[in-house]
Amino acid sequence: MIISYPIIAYTLSHSLRTRGDSVPSLDIAHLEHWKGLTRKPFSFKYGKWTLRGYKYKEEGKKIKGVVIFFHGIGTGHYGYMNIIARLAKEGYLIYAYDQKGSLLSEGNYIFNLAEAACTQEYFFKFLDTEEEAKGLPRYAMGHSWGGYGALCSLRYNVDKVVSIAGFDSPLRIYCDQNPKAKIFSLDMRLYQFLHFGKNGNVSALELMKKTDKPVLYMQGDSDKLVNYETNGKRFQEELKDKPNISFYIRKGFNHNPYWSKKAEDYYLSLMSDKKNGPLSFTREKDFKADDELLFSLDESFMKVVIEFLER
Repeated sequence: MIISYPIIAYTLSHSLRTRGDSVPSLDIAHLEHWKGLTRKPFSFKYGKWTLRGYKYKEEGKKIKGVVIFFHGIGTGHYGYMNIIARLAKEGYLIYAYDQKGSLLSEGNYIFNLAEAACTQEYFFKFLDTEEEAKGLPRYAMGHSWGGYGALCSLRYNVDKVVSIAGFDSPLRIYCDQNPKAKIFSLDMRLYQFLHFGKNGNVSALELMKKTDKPVLYMQGDSDKLVNYETNGKRFQEELKDKPNISFYIRKGFNHNPYWSKKAEDYYLSLMSDKKNGPLSFTREKDFKADDELLFSLDESFMKVVIEFLER
């Protein structure tokens, strides 16, 4: 352990050194796409960094609850505007902030997956001061890294949680992506604790085992980014005696089960096209995506979400 720890520490401190600012060639950020949707900026401090986001709601709608939306890695909260706009139409006030190193927020880069849990202490203290949100039911929701964040919010004053492809813990996802790393689990646990204390490796599974709050977990059973076998399937097996935990598993879907199969397949084809896709540095022509397809939502998926929030 003494010999291996410096190597593990270096690896973990450099594994996520990138900003999550979306892909400029994907037109996902513009409010005019969402008729009737309004937004107001908010910010709060996380250590020396200012984290920023927006409060979204549908103009003229009576607010029936607050949804705190946690984003995944890569796009910040703008990548989920289709979900945010749909929830606003149902009468929810959505608080969506960007994690450190992402989109609107300060920070040179995303440092560690544990920061999804770390920032919540600061956000919920801020939320408690918000007059607009006082007295309303609170629901946490998120996708991928944000799905993990939504589950971590079970530690705070939330009434329900929706996790889309959330994972169990930072070390679980690290080891899923590199099974050989399991032999260094003690070094990894030490690193996470020394840098992030109690937030270093929060287990979403253990939180679900302890909570009586309603939780809806949603995932595609072909998810290759958040391994379905060691996350969603394992959750179902270990939580089968918890009536407050429900599951919605989409057969044949990958990491973005809120889209139609056509939309998800289209997105995956874009991201894998190294020659002409949005991530290409060598394409010979301007990139233009099918925005209508990328903005679309699978209504059957959202129906499950809305019925869960409203029952």
